[in-house]
Amino acid sequence: MVMIESPKELAERFKVLACESRVAIIQLLKNGPKKVTEMADLLGMSQPAVSQNLKVLKAAGLVDDQKDGYWVNYSLNALRLLEIRHELELVCRCCSEDCEQTLNAYKQTLEQELAWINEQLTNLQETVVN
Repeated sequence: MVMIESPKELAERFKVLACESRVAIIQLLKNGPKKVTEMADLLGMSQPAVSQNLKVLKAAGLVDDQKDGYWVNYSLNALRLLEIRHELELVCRCCSEDCEQTLNAYKQTLEQELAWINEQLTNLQETVVN
């Protein structure tokens, strides 16, 4: 059962992504796990600033951390990102009868994404086999 949330609750959740630094961190982590020092160097930010943004992203469930000796590796929680994306799509989805063009464009986007997902799964399966 899908629980309908208030606009205020949804806005609070989406607010996490309304920060340029957090979006930059998410984009970095798309390429794999990274340490705070690595992200700070790549983004030209201070380590405390990166750590503060990671704290917000972690509280929102968008990043995970894993201890590696003295260091911590941060990675994306891809499932949570997909959930938030789905929530945003539900909020923005056009439901009127006169939006056939919009729905067809959305269908095309979903078909492209499904093709990308299938490609990624095939690549992962080939990696496991090899």
